[in-house]
Amino acid sequence: MNSFAISCVLVMLPLLIAGCHSNDDDSNEPDAEAGLSTETTGESDGDTQLTGNEISAIAGLWDYSELAPQDGEEDVAYLLIESDGSSDNAGLFTVADYDQDAAGNGGNCYYTLSLPLTPLGENQYRLDLPASDPVEERIMTMTKNGNVLTISYLDEEDQNANGETTDIFTKDHAELTGIDTAFEPCAMRH
Repeated sequence: MNSFAISCVLVMLPLLIAGCHSNDDDSNEPDAEAGLSTETTGESDGDTQLTGNEISAIAGLWDYSELAPQDGEEDVAYLLIESDGSSDNAGLFTVADYDQDAAGNGGNCYYTLSLPLTPLGENQYRLDLPASDPVEERIMTMTKNGNVLTISYLDEEDQNANGETTDIFTKDHAELTGIDTAFEPCAMRH
């Protein structure tokens, strides 16, 4: 998961203090019980030109996985961008981090975080971050080209700890299809 997703999940972990149930499956792959498979889309759907003024321009399920920086293990994660149901001018940016991957070693479940997303026009979107985050919002450039979503944003929090707050993070995410987005949540500890 990229630095932003990691920081979002880490910010929410104290609130979650969660543990996951186990289905006694030693596999490191998401399965149907958890609501996911790993099928990806094939060919590009063309060069559809979208305005970037609405959530539908970037809506979809995206592969948000990456190698964990501490050990190089794959951290399986998904990004779901969708309308919040009120209009195409308001959306949700949901990260689902699979806990039974090599980086998580937990249960067959997902830690999820949904944040408000607002289109600003010209491929710019405002992501409202949790109150516990040192930055209230993040302005991101998101462009969809065929079945790839490119996300770029300014490293205002110095997430890569290089002493610079002017770095631009950019990452491409492949679109996923045929996947159930009813992510099985990890059980809360009491």
